[in-house]
Amino acid sequence: MKVVLDRIPTLEDRFGTGASRTNDRNGTGKLPMEVTINAACPVNCTCSSYDVVCIGADFNEVIASINDLMVEKVIIRETVIRHLKKLPALYVISIELSNCLIETIEEYAFDDIPLLFEINLDYNLLTEIPKLRKRNAFSKISAKGNMV
Repeated sequence: MKVVLDRIPTLEDRFGTGASRTNDRNGTGKLPMEVTINAACPVNCTCSSYDVVCIGADFNEVIASINDLMVEKVIIRETVIRHLKKLPALYVISIELSNCLIETIEEYAFDDIPLLFEINLDYNLLTEIPKLRKRNAFSKISAKGNMV
């Protein structure tokens, strides 16, 4: 898939300040560019440049697909996970893993996700929530509808 960008998105664009960088080579303040995106949206997911929403998708396929992307939010629902292992380095701010039948979560499962501020673990089968990260607190953790 080819996407034509008239400006180069920055981390500030993705995560809050709204700043952008443009190149004024042609006097317009814009630099058209074509970018080829090789990553395909996983089956049972819808993807945009800011979020990935998956219902009943293969969890490992989703994680592998978004591994190199920078999206603001990942929502995974109704996907059987049972035991959530430590996740790889991802560049997301918010993760929702709801209605996924999660029974256990590995300690520090979210340690390699430095930008993560919000976790939604609603409506799983959790009886306890372990330490999720060694450093940097989360702004919001939701775990309603569990057995905690």
